[in-house]
Amino acid sequence: MNVCNTKAKGGCKKCTDGDIANLGYSNCFNERAANAHNIYRETHKKTPGLKVDPEIAAAAQKIAENLNKNGLAGTPENERRFDGFKIVKTGGKVCAENQYEGADEATAKDSDAATDFWYNKKKWYNFKEGKAVAPSNDNDKPKKDADMFARLIWKSTTKVGFGQKGKYVVAWYCEE
Repeated sequence: MNVCNTKAKGGCKKCTDGDIANLGYSNCFNERAANAHNIYRETHKKTPGLKVDPEIAAAAQKIAENLNKNGLAGTPENERRFDGFKIVKTGGKVCAENQYEGADEATAKDSDAATDFWYNKKKWYNFKEGKAVAPSNDNDKPKKDADMFARLIWKSTTKVGFGQKGKYVVAWYCEE
């Protein structure tokens, strides 16, 4: 999906890192990523739109910066939350996290790339049962992939925050 060619208001501009120094996150990147998510969420019944939460966005930005600085292997678990499949509690909010590693920085800066990656994991999701498709080889990867998709359309999620640094994108989906 290309948000710039769908519902983006006022056309698309290239996001820069300018507001990270002032806000602790990129407002431009967050708005574009939330818009891309909401386009997909509209196709699922009773799934409300997401609103960017500045506190959550700043936390996601810190995780993305840690990943960019140290890589996945060099970033301590408590600074990366990597397996990306944990539900964490932050600031009294229940949140779940997705992570994306693009081929390069330009790919990661395209908020649609991470959103499309996570949404396309729906092939592992069984809508009838509301869970991951049982893998034939008992591999855990399809469940983790289905979880990435499920977090993107999680109905109780209303707040979101995104971080992007280098080739990494982090999304935190939080309930009220």
